[in-house]
Amino acid sequence: MVADPSLRGKHASCPRRLICHYLDEQQDQEQLEAPAPETSAPAAPNLNNHVPQGGSPEVVDTEEQRLQNLAHVRDLFKTAFKVTQDEEFLQCGGVSSQIAKAFAEGTGPGPDPLQLRWDYNRPASSPWNQAVISQLMCLLVDMRRKWTTEGRSDEYWVAKITQKFTRIKKRVERAKPRVHDNLSVETGVEVAMRLAHEKDEALKKARRDTRRRTVRLFDRPPTYMLIRNRNIDVERK
Repeated sequence: MVADPSLRGKHASCPRRLICHYLDEQQDQEQLEAPAPETSAPAAPNLNNHVPQGGSPEVVDTEEQRLQNLAHVRDLFKTAFKVTQDEEFLQCGGVSSQIAKAFAEGTGPGPDPLQLRWDYNRPASSPWNQAVISQLMCLLVDMRRKWTTEGRSDEYWVAKITQKFTRIKKRVERAKPRVHDNLSVETGVEVAMRLAHEKDEALKKARRDTRRRTVRLFDRPPTYMLIRNRNIDVERK
C-alpha cells in the first residue's frame, strides 16, 4: 500500500540530505505550461544503434582498464550532474512523472542539457532516461578526446552509463521513506537509522566474505612448509 504523500508532513520532515526530493510542484507546472515551440515537440532519441545486445559491454576489460573506465564514467557524471558521490543524488531532484510523461507523449520538452535529471520512477529504457543517456553520450564524445586510455565503442559506454544509473536508482529508492504497518510514514531519523543499519550490515558481510576467503587460502599450508616439515622429520630420525 502506498501512503498519501501528505502523510509525510503529519509525521515528520525528512532532511534533504537523507532522502530524494522531487521538483517543486510549482516549478513543474511552470515548465509544463511553457509555450511549446512552433516545430513539433522533440521525440525521444532512438538509441537502438547504441544499446548493446544483452545490455553489457562487448569487450572484457583488464582490471586496470576497468578501473580507468569507471573513473571516466564518474568524471562524466560529475561534469553533467555536479556530484562526486552516488549518495549525493539523494539530494538532487528527479524529474516529475508529469514532465517525463509529457515528453514521452510528444507534448512536452525533453531534458535540459544544463540541468539534467533522471526519471527515477522509470527504468533506463524509458524515453526520458534514454534522452538523458543521449545527452551524456554527447558530453562523453567531447571528454574522451582528452583520454589516453584504449578506445571503446559507443555501445560500451552506453552500457556503463546504464549500469551506473541503475545503481543510483536503487539508492534513491532505498532512501525513500517507507510506510509502517500502522500506515505511518518513516521520519527522517528513522530513514537515517535504516540506511545506516543497511550500510553496517553490508560492511559486516564484506568482512565475513573476506575472512572466509582468507581462511580458505590458509586451509592448506604452503608447499615450502610441507617440505620444511618433512626435512625436519628426516633429520630427527
